[in-house]
Amino acid sequence: MRQDNLSYRAIKEGMMAKPGSSSEARKSIYLIDDDPVFRRWLHGELTDFELTVWPFGSAADFLEYAPTAAPAPIIIDLRMPEMDGLELLQELRNRGIGWPVLMSTAHADIRAAVSAMQLGAVDFLEKPFATKALLDLVEVAFDSMGDQASALEKELIAFRNLSRLTDREREVAIHLSHGLSNKEVARQFEISPRTVEAHRSSIFSKLEIKSIAELVRMLFAANVVKP
Repeated sequence: MRQDNLSYRAIKEGMMAKPGSSSEARKSIYLIDDDPVFRRWLHGELTDFELTVWPFGSAADFLEYAPTAAPAPIIIDLRMPEMDGLELLQELRNRGIGWPVLMSTAHADIRAAVSAMQLGAVDFLEKPFATKALLDLVEVAFDSMGDQASALEKELIAFRNLSRLTDREREVAIHLSHGLSNKEVARQFEISPRTVEAHRSSIFSKLEIKSIAELVRMLFAANVVKP
């Protein structure tokens, strides 16, 4: 591994606490950049503001560590050998890692900036950038982490509630969320409207809701249906 002082190798050997562990009180951030001079500079800058920086010299190094990594914002260099920043960001998204990303580059590239934003990057920083500008965006990234945690909590609660339903009740709930009437749902399943009404009553009781609007919000939260 081609790493500097606070390195991936040190993390693997257990020489440091992982981000998010009980012994790690400060906020953490990952830095992936193939330039060791830039990594050391940024490490020093962010450490001065009570952030713990976990540096990686390549996309491959971070991807090897990612399965055991605790959620934290990520700063990714756009231009790296073997796998560039956009390719890394796409791979992270493919793996279901949606942590906030700040993309950095020494070369202005509007097309790359647009692609990064489409993949959910928080922002795009052109090197050299002022520490204050970076810190402002890091704060936005940490706020985003809070939003993600809240969304995940809502999703887990919604999944737990929906697990109370039978398969047929779940199917009926989805059809009702699409705005179909009891008669229309009955035709879909070739059952009587009275049976649909019974399913509807059971759904509302199990989910502890009183309206279709509440049902829709719960299905959206669980990603069962899309807005």
